[in-house]
Amino acid sequence: MDSSTVYTKTARGSEEIASRSHGLSSRVRAMLIMVDGRRNTAALLAQNPDRAEAESYLAALLDGGFIHAAIQPSVAPAENPPPPAPAVDIGTVKQYINSTLHSLLGPDADMFTVKVDAANDMPTLLTLSVKLHEVIQGIGGKKKADDFKEKISSLLV
Repeated sequence: MDSSTVYTKTARGSEEIASRSHGLSSRVRAMLIMVDGRRNTAALLAQNPDRAEAESYLAALLDGGFIHAAIQPSVAPAENPPPPAPAVDIGTVKQYINSTLHSLLGPDADMFTVKVDAANDMPTLLTLSVKLHEVIQGIGGKKKADDFKEKISSLLV
């Protein structure tokens, strides 16, 4: 895989994000969530400690028609290319999730925060956040759950 290739979601990929209608595994779906049209292959693969595993997730998304290589204009490289996008800080995402859970659940949040703290890579954390969205919706309502989901998405940009 070319590490500089940037991928975007196809209509099928966007449909999967919205409805989970294609039965992707949680880890492959987490990789799909990270595809944003800005991160290149190297940045996507860096979120998983097992490169071969992460490459298989991207390959599954490509083969399934969930993502495609972004069409990039063919222009001469700039003399001063823009700095690379900063990597997502997993600690910041964990801190936000844990503080949200504690504010909604109080001491009962500990059963969930243990799992958040144990997440060692972004795909695992993203999969967990999808499950926590459902928990938050059941306890705090749709508005709080949607706010949670929106904030997680903004932290990943």
